[in-house]
Amino acid sequence: MIFQEKLDYEELFEKNQHIISPLLAAKPIEMEMIPIREESKFHKTYLSEKYLGECVIRGDVAELKKAFSNYMNKGTAGKLSNNSMRHKKNILISVITMTTRSAIQGGLPEEEAFLMSDLYIQELEELTELEEIRTLAYNVMIDFADKVKQHRYCQVSYKILSCQKYIVNHLYEKLSVSEIAEELHMNISYLSSQFKKETGVNRHEYNGHTAGLLSIASLLMLMPQIISVPVVKNIPTEFPKSAVVDSVSNVEAFQTVYTGSTGLIVAIIIGFIVSLVYIQLSKRNLVIKLPAGVPPMVVDSLSPAIISMVIFCLMFGIRVGFSYTPFHDIFNFSTQLIQAPLTGAVANPWVLMGIFTFGNFLWFFGIHPNLIGGILNPLLLTMSYANIDAYAAGKPVPYLQMMIVFAVGANAWGGSGNTYGLVISMFTAKSERYKQLLKLGAIASIFNISEPLLFGLPMMLNPIFFIPLVFQPAILGTVALGLAKILNITNLNPMTALLPWTTPAPVRMAISGGLPFLIIFAICLVLNVLIYYPFFKVADNKALEEEKAAVELEGSETA
Repeated sequence: MIFQEKLDYEELFEKNQHIISPLLAAKPIEMEMIPIREESKFHKTYLSEKYLGECVIRGDVAELKKAFSNYMNKGTAGKLSNNSMRHKKNILISVITMTTRSAIQGGLPEEEAFLMSDLYIQELEELTELEEIRTLAYNVMIDFADKVKQHRYCQVSYKILSCQKYIVNHLYEKLSVSEIAEELHMNISYLSSQFKKETGVNRHEYNGHTAGLLSIASLLMLMPQIISVPVVKNIPTEFPKSAVVDSVSNVEAFQTVYTGSTGLIVAIIIGFIVSLVYIQLSKRNLVIKLPAGVPPMVVDSLSPAIISMVIFCLMFGIRVGFSYTPFHDIFNFSTQLIQAPLTGAVANPWVLMGIFTFGNFLWFFGIHPNLIGGILNPLLLTMSYANIDAYAAGKPVPYLQMMIVFAVGANAWGGSGNTYGLVISMFTAKSERYKQLLKLGAIASIFNISEPLLFGLPMMLNPIFFIPLVFQPAILGTVALGLAKILNITNLNPMTALLPWTTPAPVRMAISGGLPFLIIFAICLVLNVLIYYPFFKVADNKALEEEKAAVELEGSETA
């Protein structure tokens, strides 16, 4: 109604046909714009989205929180689906995609960023509440920005950022500065100087070859280099024949005994000390600085010269210092005061069983036994080499009981938890849960990979499996020692210590001790099953009852 007069629609349409006709023929997008303009329901602006991305690129979490709040309170997010839940999820997928690209631009490694994106989208698809989606959108952006902040790659130029990414992506390959420079289309000298300038890190810190070579050289400096050789009056020409030693001559040479089990502990200590000193001196720029135009191979060879001199002087001082002690050298010191007492303790089968038991006890609470293995493995390796030396010389192995306990009580028996018996027990499973878990973990367990079973049951913090998990090494070790005495096993092949840790126990034990050791394996396997079976049946019956209850509940809801 205009001017208090009712309008005639047909007359109005006829007189304004030149305006209305183009609108009726307009594309759908143009028709959709009409209600948006009328109701002022405009999309969120591109600038506001761009600012959010810039906050992520900078890793500015505090500013991102403010910007996100403003972003959510202004404008609309459009309409991506007629279903409100699907609409929100589609929007968040777009947000995750945008944020992922911003994080990569800010320096987050691509693989890490894409993995985060995949995991967040998977989490999104499981949500059922609209408020949960809004919360996840906030967490996504904050998490990406925080990751960028931690990496701090955004502080370097694009070229150096590309250099860092290239190094990370080829971390386990042999890299050279020339190869990286060629990949980035940069001059070698400019790349080296710019990398140092922007990151504060010398490119040599990405390469441990120099520290490794200095460690080997230091170990050789500390080795006694005199071998006493007996001199006889008349050199025998036929054997066997006795001879009289007239004198002893000293020959300058390295003794190979120090490159075996005797020198293992010293080698570990020296490698750690030299590497630590090398890193600390490198951080203090104690290097020979050459002009930017000097070829990289010349720089590589001369820059650590001062550090090498300092390290060699330190090693020389250590060698001279020990020469004035009753030990004469660091190797005797290590053997008498460190290696011998520790090896003697670990060689005791009861101590070794206690260590394995404690390792499984830690596993029950979710702490990996490698915490102990890092300390124990060098000692076991030392004893293994001593066994190999004795076996090669035709003598009985000195650490026979250690080999027996290790064969049945360590993770070489179905992995951590000695899971061979558990796998066999699971063949009697009635619940679908454990039938499926058996398919997943049985083959892996044969090759001493027990994680699918440990986490699938689970055994951690599960009181049902506390006893079989924790006390298996002690029980099996004790029985194996008794059987070895009954079967009169006096020697074993120690070369099995060098086999891959995934070698199945029966194969390892057959190679090591033949038929007698296989008999021990068979008896211990039966015992292993008997220990696990009653506890597994309790867990299986419980899982079966839960499955029946779930089926009954589903049936009642359907009815």
